[in-house]
Amino acid sequence: MERYEDLTKNGMDAEEALRSVMASIGNVDELVAALPDEGQSVRLPISDEQRARSARTVTIAIGLYILAGVVFFIGVFLGGVVWDYAVLLGLILAAAICIIPTYMLV
Repeated sequence: MERYEDLTKNGMDAEEALRSVMASIGNVDELVAALPDEGQSVRLPISDEQRARSARTVTIAIGLYILAGVVFFIGVFLGGVVWDYAVLLGLILAAAICIIPTYMLV
């Protein structure tokens, strides 16, 4: 587009400028062949550092979900043995813990 505008500003006829720009592009068949099909998505390359950071984040998130489950089951166990409100407290703490990994993964 910029080349077309430059050519028309320099006094070239609009049709002639369009032909010049199209000629400078050349054969676009190779570009079209390189594009993915409609159902496919384009994957951008991911660096090793980004991949490691993503893996570390997912690992920490999974650990926090497991911790939330442990907290809940401790609350269930204590609710039957020690304190009646322990089940409710375990559920509330587990739900609060689950907020953190959900935020990390979204």
